Amino acid sequence: MIIDDVVRALECCKDGRCDICGRQGQMADERMCRFDLLEHAYHVIGCQKKEIDKLTTDVDALEKGVKTEKERADALALRWIPVTERLPDVNKTKSGYEETTVIVTVAGCKKSLPMVYERACVRGKTVCRWKWIWGRIYDWNPITHWMPLPGAPGGDAE
Repeated sequence: MIIDDVVRALECCKDGRCDICGRQGQMADERMCRFDLLEHAYHVIGCQKKEIDKLTTDVDALEKGVKTEKERADALALRWIPVTERLPDVNKTKSGYEETTVIVTVAGCKKSLPMVYERACVRGKTVCRWKWIWGRIYDWNPITHWMPLPGAPGGDAE
């Protein structure tokens, strides 16, 4: 169960609407149902707390080794970002088309791949989509994480 399901079911319990929470008949009585829902809630909150603690530790470690604001931004940018957290930014300009090349990981694949994420106008609608670097629309396994391309070695490339 995800936290939204738990909250919705607990709200139904509070209002005595067990018939619409989707869990009716799964437990011997209402008390056990509430207890089970609270256990789910504590588990989800605990998992999220561990994730937040890990991110806080990562950020603290990065900040200790980083001197300037630019170095801090660069250090935070070079990490695997879940697509559930955010997608690459393709809204930097007001033009109808914008793209950025990133590295991605794909469900069921142990390698990372270069990929293009684009904002385009298709049949009068603005869409954001993944494309292979050779231009074909990506239609394989789901992309799970992405990372910006690192900068050139030794600073700016000429």
